[in-house]
Amino acid sequence: MKKKKNKILYFVFALVIAVLLWMIALNEENPMATRNMLNVPVNIYGQQILASQDLVALNKQNTVNLKLKGPVLTVSTITPKDLNVYADASAIVRTGEYMLPVVISGLPYGVEVAEIGPTNITVEIEKLTEIEMPVTVGSLGSLPNDLSVFSLTPSVSNVRIKGPESVVKTVAKVEATAEIGEVTHDTTQSRPLIAYTKEGTKVTDVTIDEANIDVEILLGHKKTAQVALTIQGKPADGYAVTAIEAEPKTVEIITRTQEVNNVSAVVSLSGNETADTTLIAAYNVDDAMIKVINAPVIRAVLKITPI
Repeated sequence: MKKKKNKILYFVFALVIAVLLWMIALNEENPMATRNMLNVPVNIYGQQILASQDLVALNKQNTVNLKLKGPVLTVSTITPKDLNVYADASAIVRTGEYMLPVVISGLPYGVEVAEIGPTNITVEIEKLTEIEMPVTVGSLGSLPNDLSVFSLTPSVSNVRIKGPESVVKTVAKVEATAEIGEVTHDTTQSRPLIAYTKEGTKVTDVTIDEANIDVEILLGHKKTAQVALTIQGKPADGYAVTAIEAEPKTVEIITRTQEVNNVSAVVSLSGNETADTTLIAAYNVDDAMIKVINAPVIRAVLKITPI
């Protein structure tokens, strides 16, 4: 009986030693370690609740630095996307600046936050505002030498922009950019709309009611065209126009067809002209077929003589 008890004691003792050795080995293979994670993004919770009150939260300091502590094999594999780092603004009911505590969840088992900096972030609560703006279209790339862009037409002319009041005020234009580098014929592209400041910086903290629009791209041919003047009306009784000349004589155009060589302009007489004069002529072109590049003012130089 005594031998049996001794065997049991030996077995228990051996088991304890084995467990201790296993724990020591495990600890040596996966020891505790710390890891610094810099510039971890902080999300703002409660934006939908704020929006229902026409409010929105702006995070003035949108990252924090963390020191995590835990088993090295676990800590070494954590990425910022694995963590839920946030500040809760859902209880705020009026505009102003607030300090909110940073909350961290989603840590793997055995991992804890040893340090966090800062522990609070500054959040600005602003009025949510909405405005309407026209849509512009730009282009990116170059066409072959024998082709030019005749027109870039957006499928919508105006859109509504929504966001924090201070941010919306910085929006100078809303633009879609057509990629024309490989375009060889008339086409339509679906392009994203982007808000820009007057300096050309993208504005990201706003929403546009149309995320993408269609842009119609029509191509044409660039060429130099003669200005053809037409007289409307007559000079004073007893006088006639004996010569007319356009200044400038030519203009640069983009035309939908290669056959166009002239651009028409009309000069109107009042019926009182009795001497040589220079008048401003008005372009008379089909806008669907001809675009005058940087259209210069056309002056008609008329020689008027008695008859």
